[in-house]
Amino acid sequence: MISRETHPLYGQSISGKIVVFRMSKGGVATSWMMLDMVAREPALRDSSSGAPIP
Repeated sequence: MISRETHPLYGQSISGKIVVFRMSKGGVATSWMMLDMVAREPALRDSSSGAPIP
């Protein structure tokens, strides 16, 4: 779910979609957030094979 109110996709779910980050942005908490996303299902997946990324 896009939670930033100023984001053009605010309120939309990214579940089941391929997400591409063109640049990094964020602080030290960004890596924790990514780990939290992986811990939840569905996990991050490889765009070519669909396999979960450990």
